[in-house]
Amino acid sequence: AGGILLLWVCWKMYRQIVAGDEHDIEAIESNVQSNKISGPAMGFGAAVTQSWGDPALAEAAERIVAKVHAVVPESLRHGMETSHLVVPRLAYTRASGEMLGVLRQAVNDRRYLHIDYRDAGDLDTQRTVRPLVLLYWGNTWTLGAWCELRSDFRTFRVDRITSHKVLDRCYPDEPGRRLNDYLPRAGKSA
Repeated sequence: AGGILLLWVCWKMYRQIVAGDEHDIEAIESNVQSNKISGPAMGFGAAVTQSWGDPALAEAAERIVAKVHAVVPESLRHGMETSHLVVPRLAYTRASGEMLGVLRQAVNDRRYLHIDYRDAGDLDTQRTVRPLVLLYWGNTWTLGAWCELRSDFRTFRVDRITSHKVLDRCYPDEPGRRLNDYLPRAGKSA
């Protein structure tokens, strides 16, 4: 999520620069020059999104970075391109990257999702869920969802979802089954 937020900041800066408002451009240049962290933060945010996101998100990050680089003065590019913060590329399979994209779209579209899931005890279950959020924990992705079978919130490791199907139905916005209800129950670290 941090990478996406930083990409949004990059996009906002790009929009301000392209709009041609001299005041905004001067404010951006002043901020980047006086705050040595802005450039590396943008580069780091893009790298996080490109490395840890699904293929469509990674492509979007690449396009935004290219647009920002095209309009940022040369004197400010160095901080964006040079950083001592390195984001290793994860060894996702193409299938797992594509699944992340499908899950992200199901969350965004508020579509029911049917999953086959293998739990930590190696038991296979089938669930219909209301996908609420994708969380990245540094070494694994999880899907926070309302589980129709259990009538409660559940967190599913994405690497244990053995198959998935996005259903044609959108789920209703119901109190007690929303993302804001899930997060406190999932723990403050979520």
